[in-house]
Amino acid sequence: MPRLYHIIFAKMSATNFPAKSIGALTAGKYTIGSLGPLGSTRFSNKKDNLFKQARFIMAAFTPKTLLAIPVVSLLVSPCFAADSTDGRGIYLGLFGGGGSSTSTSVHQSGAVLTNPLTPVNARGNAGSTGVAIGGAHLGYEWGNLNFGESDWALRPAAEIEGYYLGNNLSAQINSPNTPGVPNHWFSDTLPQKAGVFLANAVLSLKTPFSDAVFPYIGGGVGGAILSLDGANSEQINPPEPGLNHFNSSPNASNSAFAATAKVGLRGEIYKRLSLFVEYRYLYIDSSSYTFGSTVGAGTPFPNHSPTSNWGVTVGGQNFNMGVAGFEFSF
Repeated sequence: MPRLYHIIFAKMSATNFPAKSIGALTAGKYTIGSLGPLGSTRFSNKKDNLFKQARFIMAAFTPKTLLAIPVVSLLVSPCFAADSTDGRGIYLGLFGGGGSSTSTSVHQSGAVLTNPLTPVNARGNAGSTGVAIGGAHLGYEWGNLNFGESDWALRPAAEIEGYYLGNNLSAQINSPNTPGVPNHWFSDTLPQKAGVFLANAVLSLKTPFSDAVFPYIGGGVGGAILSLDGANSEQINPPEPGLNHFNSSPNASNSAFAATAKVGLRGEIYKRLSLFVEYRYLYIDSSSYTFGSTVGAGTPFPNHSPTSNWGVTVGGQNFNMGVAGFEFSF
């Protein structure tokens, strides 16, 4: 923008020189004698070349040029403001963390194949357990939604994410009404692995205090693919140590609805690279599984009566977790 530089230089340097039209300057028509238009000036005397060019430029300092400077500034400034209002666009994040699950119900049902059948209907609760997670998300963040003329703004984003979750459910369950077996107890161990897949909405808050630190909240819904591999159900009253009542098929899987909420803090540490920490809550709806029957052969109880397959229902699960990770925007 050569003419803008001339105008600004004129403001800084000019004193009592002839006033010329700003319109003539910007049209490239201003001349001194036979020197020609601005930007293509030629001087016959090389010794006074620099002095004459400076004098020529300073002549542009007029009331009209002073009025033009703020107008040009207003036209140029939005170009720079746009950078600070843009969202990140597409971003990819990797994260990991851990936490705990709250207590949840466990229900086991089946039957001993006697004549008549001996039904088993045991209920109890799995206590709180530790949990580990790790995964990734892919999202898109839009530009600022400003609060009026203030420096506060929201940046909405949408993302999809998937992560692994693992924990170990353990419950003692009781079937008080088993015919002929008063106070019938089992100890169940259910190693759980889950793939959680969610679609989230996220709102980041831009504050006037920092252009690099953004608190945010988010939430989403999706589903979880759950597997209980190597499940074990040992009868503890009457005791049958070493006999897994799911031993013919101790693995089962299912899927369930999942929902999440999160709140966190993200900090930009380098161009396009951010670190974040967050608390997240996850809910997984109740899920049901079918395990194999009890086979006595090859166990300490070879004469154990055969059973039906066993059904197990795990109630809704609540997880509270802390997560940290990084995000890269493209």
